[in-house]
Amino acid sequence: MKLSEGFTRTIPSIFIFVFYALSFTALTMALKRIDVSVAYAIWSGVGTALIVIIGAVHFSVDRKRARNSNDSDRSKRKAA
Repeated sequence: MKLSEGFTRTIPSIFIFVFYALSFTALTMALKRIDVSVAYAIWSGVGTALIVIIGAVHFSVDRKRARNSNDSDRSKRKAA
């Protein structure tokens, strides 16, 4: 979604919907063979892991920088 810039760029926006469709298609196919609870746990876990890997590799997200920005957000909320 970062590359689509709020759905203002056409090609990255199209890719978002294509990959969502592929993801749900894969989940539907998995549900034909395994229980919903197991399929959903695997689907969400793999999705989260892929997002972390893509963020770290493609967007050069630093774990320490991400953690520090979350900490500063918490301190701002506590001060308010």
